[in-house]
Amino acid sequence: FYGSKRVGIYRGNNQIETANGEIIQADDATMIIPANVGERVVYKAAEIIGKGLPDWMGGFANAFHYKGFDLSIDLQFSLGGDVMQEFFHTTEARFLTNLLEKGMSQDVRLNNFGQGANNEADDTWVANGSYLRVNLISLGYTFSPKSLTKANLSALRLYANVNNAFLFTAADYLGYDPGASSHVDSNWGTNRQFFVYPTPRTITLGLNITF
Repeated sequence: FYGSKRVGIYRGNNQIETANGEIIQADDATMIIPANVGERVVYKAAEIIGKGLPDWMGGFANAFHYKGFDLSIDLQFSLGGDVMQEFFHTTEARFLTNLLEKGMSQDVRLNNFGQGANNEADDTWVANGSYLRVNLISLGYTFSPKSLTKANLSALRLYANVNNAFLFTAADYLGYDPGASSHVDSNWGTNRQFFVYPTPRTITLGLNITF
């Protein structure tokens, strides 16, 4: 991912307020100073700010058996990749930029919507895309043939499956699923997400009977 590093909010007189409230002096050589009051966010020159391809992807699967019970667990993981959260363009970029202006009244902020909005991708849009998904939990019980004699059954198994049971993500990722795809065309690459639907969690209850 290629973009700018966000320095802070321009406060005039070549002074910038950083995210932690510190006041620093702007450096014209390395920072992009806003040209008008509608453009308040200050950046450093564009550079590489993340990568969409993970270092590792894989999974673990195992099955456990105890007497008539069986338990299967499938885990899926991705490690070392970033997600460009393109939905910041429509959420933070168009709304919150003006709300960050402490020196502007609420009326001016509302009337100024869309003017000087911060639509450029920067490093605050990039999040850690690593995740661990509990892809499947399956629990079943198979009755012994002896217990089925009176019911005239040769086999009986009860089971419950949970797909996409749990998803663990990094704290700075604000989307639904870092593994979900967004637009797939020439304008979008790996791990660039706009608005995507969350991956559903499904629960299945089943009964296998053999007469």
